[in-house]
Amino acid sequence: WISKHDISLTLLNWNGKLLSVTLPETPKTGKLRVYQYQKYIDNNFRFKIATAIINDKINNSLNLLNELSKFYNVLNVNNFKKSIYEEKTHFKDVLNDYKFKNNDDSLKFLKTLMTYEGRVATYYWSELEKIFKILKLEFNYNGRKNKSLSRNYNASDEINALLNYGYSILESEIRKAINSVGLDPSIGFLHEVTQS
Repeated sequence: WISKHDISLTLLNWNGKLLSVTLPETPKTGKLRVYQYQKYIDNNFRFKIATAIINDKINNSLNLLNELSKFYNVLNVNNFKKSIYEEKTHFKDVLNDYKFKNNDDSLKFLKTLMTYEGRVATYYWSELEKIFKILKLEFNYNGRKNKSLSRNYNASDEINALLNYGYSILESEIRKAINSVGLDPSIGFLHEVTQS
């Protein structure tokens, strides 16, 4: 009944991990998905899309820190900008247009791009940690970690549980948007193909 009436339903587990999303029926035409698959196997195009995603993520992180710095003087936005600049300089060869000779080159440079993203994210989360410690020191926030490995799910503290919950809701909203236009959510231009 929910699917028939184009209502989406998002199911999360106790710590905010996305379990399932009920989405409206996909569009009848498959042309858009075919085009998406063609672009996925075009290494140069895939790398450009992945780079744009990373750059947007970094710019949005910077914008959030700028806004938060109006309320929390513990943030050092200039230090974050400097870190971004240093990381961008370090990976400038990767961020420039690169003509891939084969799929191995593509995967190698995508992994380097993800390393760049991860290093900038480390600086970002270390700035946010300053705010979390002011707000509630008892939460024992010590980075985006879990109880066991270094993954973000299976939260190790209250702040990570809230972040996981928020990211699961965001993931479901993105899946709804992707599905509503007829794209395949299992095709990632930055990360490898995954099961949806």
